[in-house]
Order: sequence, then structure tokens, then C-alpha cells
Amino acid sequence: MRLIERDENQLTFGVTNRQKLLFERILLEYPVGNQSQHAISKSRESVELPDQQELLDEALAENRAEMKRRVRNFLRDPLRFKEQESGWHVSILTRQFDWLLQVLNEIRVGSWYQLNCPESEDIELVKADPEAFIRMTITGQLQQELLMAFNGRSE
Repeated sequence: MRLIERDENQLTFGVTNRQKLLFERILLEYPVGNQSQHAISKSRESVELPDQQELLDEALAENRAEMKRRVRNFLRDPLRFKEQESGWHVSILTRQFDWLLQVLNEIRVGSWYQLNCPESEDIELVKADPEAFIRMTITGQLQQELLMAFNGRSE
């Protein structure tokens, strides 16, 4: 991805056909991984915790469903992708930026959980779950590129 144009309302990136497909595929993976990774407490001493945990799980499930719907709508927007001779232009509204970073982060963290929360990158991770490792790596790169473009910096 390379930033082509930026104004107060949107950022436009140039991407190859392969980058566009990866971007779409990564976003369509949302949500990723074990969704019960959010515990209300590490301690199980309280009798009320099961009810509270159930409420948390329900709220998170509703949020994930809404985010998944928003991801689909984001990708279906007819103004999102414009085909060019050398690939595609991808337009992202500045008001969508924080939301998009949140989605990418949840995909990346979900992939990290699928890899059992490693503290470092290791060839064993690639062997254990190559798809999760690749998804985690690409999502991290996407986040970095988007943040650099949004902050007016380029590599």
C-alpha cells in the first residue's frame, strides 16, 4: 500500500491486485480466534461472576456481530475500490480510520491467541499454524502502513 492522496476527509492508497485481495481477505476473517478470551476476573471466588461473565460474553457477541456487519458494508461500498491500470485505488474516510484500526487489531490479537500468545516470533509458530502467523504478520504491517499514512509519514 502506498499513500496517493490525503485530504481532511479521506486517504487514498494505491494497491496491487494481490494487495487488494489480501486486504479484503484479512478483513473478512473478522472475528478471529477464541472469542471467550475476555474474562471478567481471573479469580473464580465470587458466586456472581458466572452471571457477569455471561453478560460480558453476550455484549461482546453483539459487538462482534455489529463489527462484522460494518466490515462487510465497508468492503461493499462502491466508492471503496477503483480499478486502475496498475492495480487499485482504495479510499478510506478519515472518520472510519479508528474503527478500521480497531478491526485490524482485533484480527491481529485473535491470530496471536490462536498461536497461544507467543512472546516472540519463532519458526515453530509458522509450523504450528501458518495461516494464523501470516494473518498476524500481514495485519501488523497493514496497521503500520495505515498509521504512518494517517500521521503523514512514509517509509
